[in-house]
Amino acid sequence: MYNDMVKQMRSFVEKFREIVLRDSESELASVNSKHSEMVQDFFRKMNKYLMTSGWIKLYLDKLSLVARPNSLTNDSIEENSEVLTNINDEDSEKFSEAVMIMVESYINSCIYDLVFPSLMSEFEEQDIKLQKKIRRFYWITSQMIGTCIDENSVFYRDPYEEAINNIVQVDSKRTSYEKMLCITNCSKNLFNAINIASNIKNSVNEVSNLDQKASKNKNLASADDFLPALIYLVLKANPTMLYSNINFVTRFAFEKRILQGEHAYHFCSLNAVIAHIENLDHAHLNMTQEQFEFYSNGQNDTDNIGNIQKVIETNLKVLSELRDKQILIKHETFKLQSDIHLFRELIKKKLENCIQSSTEHKLNSSFQNKSVLDDNQDVASFNFTSTSILVPLPLNSQ
Repeated sequence: MYNDMVKQMRSFVEKFREIVLRDSESELASVNSKHSEMVQDFFRKMNKYLMTSGWIKLYLDKLSLVARPNSLTNDSIEENSEVLTNINDEDSEKFSEAVMIMVESYINSCIYDLVFPSLMSEFEEQDIKLQKKIRRFYWITSQMIGTCIDENSVFYRDPYEEAINNIVQVDSKRTSYEKMLCITNCSKNLFNAINIASNIKNSVNEVSNLDQKASKNKNLASADDFLPALIYLVLKANPTMLYSNINFVTRFAFEKRILQGEHAYHFCSLNAVIAHIENLDHAHLNMTQEQFEFYSNGQNDTDNIGNIQKVIETNLKVLSELRDKQILIKHETFKLQSDIHLFRELIKKKLENCIQSSTEHKLNSSFQNKSVLDDNQDVASFNFTSTSILVPLPLNSQ
């Protein structure tokens, strides 16, 4: 089975290479569309082969037997057969998906140098236009977009910067799976930053007693919070060749993964963000047409007072966040000291109770086990033989 799949993939790559070299002088759009359809047909063929050959079920059965070598006994053969059937039904689709990812990655890595340059040529104008447009929007702030994310924040700087690195790394990957994985990791880091940003204000208010009714439950980011934040992140990161990379994934990734799943959701979100940036105007930023054109044309570069004011506002915001962070740290310090004091008092009380209980137990035991002096027994002989308590001799006995 494995050798057969490898043989089919190598044969397809060789055939694809010949067709691409033969069509290299043709019109780019029609050639790329033709090549994309070839790759998708091969992926569908391989996926059908995996699902109908029965190889996946056989392989999972062998894995189950290796994991549980004592599972096959005469008394439990029916029970084990049912368990294996359930495992196969549940995991066969996931296993097939994992195999298809490997097939897709192999094909993509082999054909990348053949198809990506033509994609760059086809979408070169759109890539350059988008990058220039994003570069002209450097003046846009998070408040204009309507997001709580700020690149200068000290609270979530690490996940925010990691999200920017993820979106920038998309262009350096050679397979559609790796490109989509970078987009997904970018979204996850951005969600993390949004969650921190949306909860930090409530935490500061609770500590400062400014909002007595502040909820102690953490707020989780929603799609309404995520899309504006992703727009702001793309504007600040300005990744290269977005159109080329998006179309490479669209054309040469297994179509099933583009239409469903976590990667598909974040990939579609990035497409929506690109379309929004292309149509971004004054109405989206809550400003007049004159103001929008004034800033977009770079005329605000001559406004030194405005630039100085922006720097001052940024520094004041950083100082405000540092103050809030200090308040939170101080609160946590007092809370830790209080917890240590309570713990010390609890241990002290438990120790005192333990000592008192032990003392009472010893006294009760001594009274229960003490000997009684008989009428015919003198005190001297009692003191000599008794192992419980010692009765003092009278003074006149000496």
